[in-house]
Amino acid sequence: MVAGHWLLRGYGFCLVGLKETAEFIGRVGWWQPLDWPGIELGLGISLKFWATGLAQEAAIAALQWGMDNLKTESICSLIHPHNSV
Repeated sequence: MVAGHWLLRGYGFCLVGLKETAEFIGRVGWWQPLDWPGIELGLGISLKFWATGLAQEAAIAALQWGMDNLKTESICSLIHPHNSV
């Protein structure tokens, strides 16, 4: 799905890893599935790395990339209503 989204739309998710060890910590990026209301900035970080500031750092970098490279005037963020965190 991720590779196909890049191929079809020219943007998508990127893997996020620790610079020092290259350990995978999550993913961040842009996507817009069919029938989605707009381009969404999505983020998923492993629980092990919550509250470290890495999610914020990744989101800011992805947001900047999107503002520099995507032709959109707005972004959306859809959150499942049962997501309590």
